[in-house]
Amino acid sequence: TESALPALPRMRTDTSAAAVGVGGKKRGGGGPKRVKVQIPESMYGELAQAIGILGMNARDAVESGFVSRHPEINIKEVKDLFGKMAQRKKPSFLPNHEKPGNSRSKSWFYLRPHFYQLASDVDKAKHPGWEAAKAADDILFQEEITAKENKVKASRDKEKEKKRLKREANGQPPAKRGRKSKKDIAAEAAAAKLMAEQQQQAGAGTVAGVVAGAGVVAGTVAGGAGGAVTLPSP
Repeated sequence: TESALPALPRMRTDTSAAAVGVGGKKRGGGGPKRVKVQIPESMYGELAQAIGILGMNARDAVESGFVSRHPEINIKEVKDLFGKMAQRKKPSFLPNHEKPGNSRSKSWFYLRPHFYQLASDVDKAKHPGWEAAKAADDILFQEEITAKENKVKASRDKEKEKKRLKREANGQPPAKRGRKSKKDIAAEAAAAKLMAEQQQQAGAGTVAGVVAGAGVVAGTVAGGAGGAVTLPSP
């Protein structure tokens, strides 16, 4: 089943031995390194409700509080998620309001409309119009993801073309394609097996038709042999 939570680009977590180091220590010493744990979707609502539709100006307190309640989560992961879920600009459907305890040294953050589904029922009831704001921001959010994916793809294509031209200038043969994945190999094997079965079935049908035809010919010959032969009169 599909998740009912808003889509978020996945955050990479590197727990390989190369990244953590032998024995769970950083390469070059420096003591043990905390293994990164991706924030599960079940915790998104906790952060969204801490931000709130009307916003707040206690980002540091929210982030540190989240980590204190979930010590297995790295503060960097919380900051990354906060940056995706919050925005500085006030959503247009919200009226002007007071900002208690706000000062120039503290920025005011609002929950991005794309994540209003995660807000508390009480918070949503206080702000009619949140559904329309969310629907509009959902479109913008998806456009941002698509634009980012296209930018990454364009950068990779540009790098590949640069390497190709360099190899061509040096008189080197084109780079070999990467090895096929196990999934691709299995798919090709299944397709080849299916094609072979279809050809075998088609061949069996052809043979059966030939045998049946031979039976008809044999019956005709036998019938002709058993009948009387009339010769023309001299």
